[in-house]
Amino acid sequence: MEISFAGAANEVGRSAIIIENREKILLDYGLKLSHEEEPEYPLKVDPDHVFLSHAHLDHIGAVPFLNKHGYTGNFYATDLTIDLMRLMLEDSAKIAKMEGYNVRYSKKDVRETLNKSIGVPYGKTLNFKNFSATFVDAGHVPGSAGIIIETGGKKIFYTGDLRVEDTRLVAGMKKFPKADVLVIESTYAERNHPDRDEEEKRFLENVRETVEGGGVALIPAFALGRSQEMLLILENLKCPVYVDGMAREATNIIKNYKSYLKDGSRLEKLCRNIGFVKDNREREKIIEEPCAIVTTAGFVQAGPSVFYIRGLCLRKNSSILIPGFQVEGSPGRQLLEHKTYSLDGEVVKVGLKVDSFDFSAHGDRSELLKTINKVNPEKVFVIHGDYCEKFAAELKEMGFGATAPEIGSKFAV
Repeated sequence: MEISFAGAANEVGRSAIIIENREKILLDYGLKLSHEEEPEYPLKVDPDHVFLSHAHLDHIGAVPFLNKHGYTGNFYATDLTIDLMRLMLEDSAKIAKMEGYNVRYSKKDVRETLNKSIGVPYGKTLNFKNFSATFVDAGHVPGSAGIIIETGGKKIFYTGDLRVEDTRLVAGMKKFPKADVLVIESTYAERNHPDRDEEEKRFLENVRETVEGGGVALIPAFALGRSQEMLLILENLKCPVYVDGMAREATNIIKNYKSYLKDGSRLEKLCRNIGFVKDNREREKIIEEPCAIVTTAGFVQAGPSVFYIRGLCLRKNSSILIPGFQVEGSPGRQLLEHKTYSLDGEVVKVGLKVDSFDFSAHGDRSELLKTINKVNPEKVFVIHGDYCEKFAAELKEMGFGATAPEIGSKFAV
């Protein structure tokens, strides 16, 4: 039996792991997203079965490409992930077209991919001729799953993206299956997150200060997971709260899947008291009064965020509160480091306050180590991070058989 890596090896993005034992089992097939260049695809694969951990584009963004190139099997994921895939894949294709990138699949491929997708609940084992597959709650975003593959007398656990600690939106991963082989993400392998309660308190103080000063608090967030988390944190703030962009559609999908949420009815109730923004006319109206706006995109590079910054950039009583890490070269990083933003080809100095907060849905170093110790594998493959080799070396010193694979590498397990 062999395991190989067509993506996410010594990098963040384009997750694609292949387990081969008479049949090829593919776990995820995502994109590596860039803010300056065309998205990168994983290496080409020809799988017999495909299992998907969750609906973020770095895990599912290239899936229709498989359909286009002749994959005839099914795609297995949780039912919520499948519902969100439509939204995420259609938006990805739209953005690629707008940016002039080569769209490597069609709307027909997206539609056929969704038609061939089968929802699998947590804990249910699917039995195939040469292997079995089971999904467990990964605690990352609603519907996210770790995937257990049992084949050839071995148990392999792929975490996908994981979080052990609870957030307001979802409960953290609680089940740690014993496994012979662990394939684990390592996004935050080098550090721990700040205290979540303190970070929420600091965030709310900033929003409250902005609103009480007559300004608008703009909160650019990822549509899936982060936006809904922000809405829940803002729940008891006594000011108008709006949601815009793809976050609006994602929220409307997620609130209907109560079993995947920490408090099943809370998000649905909250949605009755927030405003869902639909067009520029509404956007122009709401920024005339103090409020908080949760909108896509997470790296402040597109969508309604651009409209709002254009209208707010010179207002010293307003703020941009960024609830997550901003990658090098992104407009969000430019805002944080230089308080500048590129509008219509011109670099503009913004007058509003800019700050960032750590509300990551990824487990930090302590959570990753807890997972590894609980699973207690013979072999660990460290992927999906910028410090894979360093973390793997640390795990070796702790007594684990750890490896940071290269793209295209293959291992007997």
